[in-house]
Parts: sequence; C-alpha cells; structure tokens
Amino acid sequence: MIWLAIAWQQPLVVLSSQGRGRSLLACVSLFWLLGGWISPSVQAQTVLIQEEFSGTAANPNWTSGIGSDVSEFPCLTSAPPNPNNPPPNPASFPTQQPLAGCPVGTVPDPTGSGVLRLTSTNNNQAGFVFFRQPLPAGSGLIITFDIFQYGGTGADGISFFLVDGTQPEPTRAGAFGGSLGYAQRDGVPGLQGGYVGIGFDAFGNYANPTESRVGGDGFLPNFISLRGSEATQYRYLGGVAAPIFNPTNNTRAPARRGVRVIITPNSQITVELDTGSGFIPVISNFDLASIPGQGPLPSQIIFGFAGSTGAATNFNEIRDFRVTTLSPDLSLSKTSQGNFTVGTLGVYTLTVQNSPAAGQTLGAIRVTDTLPDGFQFVAATGTNWNCTATGQEVTCTYNGSAAPGETLPSISLTVLPTAIATDVENVATVTTPGDADPSNNTARDRTTVVGPADPVLRLVKRITAIRRGGNPLARVDFSQFVNDPASSNDNSPGWLASPPVGVFQLEDNLRLQSGDEIEYTLYVLSEGGSPAQNVTVCDHIPLGTQLVPNSAQIQIGTNPIAPGGQIFSPLAPLPNGNPCANPVNPNGTVIFNFGDVPNTSPENGGFGRFQVRVE
Repeated sequence: MIWLAIAWQQPLVVLSSQGRGRSLLACVSLFWLLGGWISPSVQAQTVLIQEEFSGTAANPNWTSGIGSDVSEFPCLTSAPPNPNNPPPNPASFPTQQPLAGCPVGTVPDPTGSGVLRLTSTNNNQAGFVFFRQPLPAGSGLIITFDIFQYGGTGADGISFFLVDGTQPEPTRAGAFGGSLGYAQRDGVPGLQGGYVGIGFDAFGNYANPTESRVGGDGFLPNFISLRGSEATQYRYLGGVAAPIFNPTNNTRAPARRGVRVIITPNSQITVELDTGSGFIPVISNFDLASIPGQGPLPSQIIFGFAGSTGAATNFNEIRDFRVTTLSPDLSLSKTSQGNFTVGTLGVYTLTVQNSPAAGQTLGAIRVTDTLPDGFQFVAATGTNWNCTATGQEVTCTYNGSAAPGETLPSISLTVLPTAIATDVENVATVTTPGDADPSNNTARDRTTVVGPADPVLRLVKRITAIRRGGNPLARVDFSQFVNDPASSNDNSPGWLASPPVGVFQLEDNLRLQSGDEIEYTLYVLSEGGSPAQNVTVCDHIPLGTQLVPNSAQIQIGTNPIAPGGQIFSPLAPLPNGNPCANPVNPNGTVIFNFGDVPNTSPENGGFGRFQVRVE
C-alpha cells in the first residue's frame, strides 16, 4: 500500500510506500513563494603594474611628451631637476624616455613623497605620458590612482585613457584644451587608437560639443566624463558632476582624489571616486559595447594620462598608479536523472562555468566530489579533465584555463549504489587560485536509491488555472512546464510523455482577489521496479478558500477524465489510515484513490484535480 499526503499550506509533503516487504520514505518540499538573492562578486586581483611615482625614477616603459610649443615635459617631482626640461626644441613636440625631473629651479619633493606632474601652473601647458608596454586585458582590469588638481584657477583637467595595444603605438596625445589630450579639436586629431578616455575636467569643456568634439552636454566644470573610441570620433558618452577640484586647495594633500576604474571583459566600465571616505561609484557598469562602432575591449591595452592648462591653470598630478586583472569567478552545477537503483550504475553530471564579468583563470581548476556512504566510484570522464579517486574522494583537474563566460566540458561521474537510501545528498566543490566569489563554488544533488524491484512514485502539484469573473487570468501561462528548483520530483524523464504543466508559484505582483477560482492539479507518476499499489493522495483545502462543488476530477492512466475524489467537509472525521497531513481537517479535504498504478508507460501516470474559490 502507498500513502501520499500533500497540504498546500504546509511546506513539507510526506510520502510513504510499502511494497514487497520493503519500506521507502521520502520528503519533498513545496513552497507557495520562493525568494532569491544575488551575491555581488568580490574582485580579487593580480597586479600587472604598480607605479607610485614617488621616487627619483620610474619604470622605463613610461614615455612622456608635450602637446604645445611652450610646454614642459611631465616630470617626477622627487627626481633631480632636469636641464632638458623644458625641451630645447619644443616646436618639434619631442618625447622623453624614461621619466625624469622637473625644470631647473623646481625644488624637488623628498624621495618617497613625490608625484608625476603632468603640468605646472604655467599657462598653456600640455603634457602626456604613455606606458608603452601593452598589457593583457582579456580578463578585465581594475585600475587605481590618485589625482591632484590644485594651486591655480581651475584648468584644464586630467584625462586617463586606454589605447588599443594591438595597433601601432601612438607617438602623440590627442588635442589639448577642452579635449584634455584625448579627443580631437578643430583640425587636431584625437588620440591614435584610443578606446576610451575618462576626463577629470576641472574647467568644463571636455563635455562641451564645441571645437569639433562629437556630442556632449555643454560646459560642465568639475565633471567626470567618458568619451568613446577613435572609431566613434571620440563620441561623448556621458558624465556626472564630482568634486575633483576645489579652488581653496592650494596644496597637494587636501587636493587628493582617489580614482578606481573597473572594466570587465564584456566592456562594462565603472568609475569610482574617493574624496576621503572611501570609493563611491560615480559611473556604474556603463556598457561600452552598446555604443555603435565602439568595439569590444581589446585583448591588449596601453595606458596613458594627459593634463593641460590654458589661461587658467592648475598643478595636474598623478600618484600611486596600479593595474590589476579581475579574478576568475567559477561556479559549479551538478545534476542526476531520476532515482538510482541498487546494483545499477548511476551518473552525476558536473559542469563548471566562469562568470562573463570575471577574469580568466590563472591556475589549476579542480573539482572535488566526496561520494556519500553506500556509493562506489566507477569512473569520471570529461574532455580535458584528468580524474582520480582515493576512497570516496574523487578529484578532477582541468587541463587548461577558463576564459570569461566560458563553460567547460562537463564531467560524467559514474557511481554504483550499494544500499537503499532516502534523499542522499552528494556535494562537490570547484576551486581555482584567486576565485572571486567562493559562495557559488559548491553544488549539491539529492537523489533516492531504491531496490531493483521497489515501486517509485512521484507527486507534483501545480496551479493549472485561475479564473476571475468567469474568465481565465491572461497574465499567467498555465500550459507550459515550469521547473520547481526546490523539488527533484518534476525532473524525472518519466514526465516527458505528459509533463506536469502549470506553475508552482505566482509572481510577487499578482494578488488574488475575492471570488477568484483556482484550479489545483496533483500529478502522480509510477516508475519503479514494480507497480505502485493502493495509491491514495490527500490534499487539504487551503484556508481562506472554499471548495467549488462538483469540481473534483481524476484521470488514471489513459482513461478519460472523470468525476472523482472523496470530499470531506471542514472538521469532518477523516477515514482511518488516511495519509492526510492534518487530522483535524480544518477547512475540508479531498482524497483521491488511484488504486494500483502500473510502472510502465503509458498507464503509469494520472492526476487529481479540484477548484477552490477565494473568500
């Protein structure tokens, strides 16, 4: 005899089975509402460049240059004064490598306290620097640095830009003035190979669609703005007001502003600003790839800064430049099909994916699965996976790396169940060095192990119709199968011939009204080693509703749908040996008797159905 009980108000459904001298118990949870949460990825880092600019020298890959014939070279303020700064022939727009000191007459900062000075407070200065060595960007990048704009009357500003490192190395910056050494200006071209330019604009013309610049919101002082790639004609992409310059700051320390730029492998850029209380996003997840002509993030990147003054001036300076890659963020999923049977091989499928917004893996990718008691390891295979087993612990190591967004070939883990067991949980974990979010690295799969001849009965409950004012509720599609992630009962291949269609929950914004009629359908499926005998399903009428008279129906196998179900009024005594969850019967009950259900298709299924009206 098999008894099943289901109560929609109760989170727990208890099923029991007796057959051929064996007992099988299983627990399944059905919930009216399911909640979800998203954990933001924690971005660990691998350093590509770290340059403080605070000493007497810097990495020799830095090249400096000028953008006007009266300009001084950008300089290290802690380096000894440089007699070749300003350059002897500035009209030829020379470059200088490596970085050196400021003009003679400048008092150097103490070693360890210096900065990279892009411009002095002289008029009409235009200076830029490139880090000439292209660096890989395919894993995404996190870039941090400090900017200082102070000591003058607020002009022009500082730009930070990314250049396509797969193209020829640029030898000059873009136009200066309001174009900040990145965009074009009245016959002067923009930066060759520029991918994106961020303007920290004290004066306000970087966002101004004048002087041949493409797009903009007008004259906007104290603004952080984005301009697109050379292919978009350095198109204005947007910006936000930010306190990057305060005219009362006449010294370096109070002028410090920390900047963090995050660009993901799928070309989303975030700009954060720290004015002393930590980083705050000012531009969040802007999708560069959505801009016509912009193109994806290049695989190699060259970095650079530019600064300028005009009739109004500022010291424009940089310190503590650091570039890191985004870390990988692996997740693991694990599935199996149906119940396992003692003495018959069962298969788990494990799949590893790297997040599209994460970085490429830089070390070994390893999946570890500790088999539950009663399971013997047989084999584990997968393309490019090398798997071994020691006792119950199975370890698979991937021969390769996982790119952002890549799903690796699945692992097929074959096991031999040796003992009957209920609701067995198998847990596996994926690891790789520097994984950004360990919370999604573990996968669990629950299954039941049955004897070769044991009956197996599955029960699934769905809402299959809602009528309001006599008419179907059009907002919900009840004709399709919707998987319930909280239950494994609806995942069996045995449902393929006749899926349990309907919904297991309603959308949060859909509220039932008095008079609404709800149709519930309870699907049963027999698929064990023998028929399920004397199957009875009990369901209590939900509180706050009334059973619609003459609505109970039953279908067994391929027989026609017919009236069925035994109805018990509220508080009426229930029959002895009933499977109902609540013996008090507070609001009425329907009991469906399916009798013996065969274990072979197409007669191995059926359903009970009834309707209630909301009070």
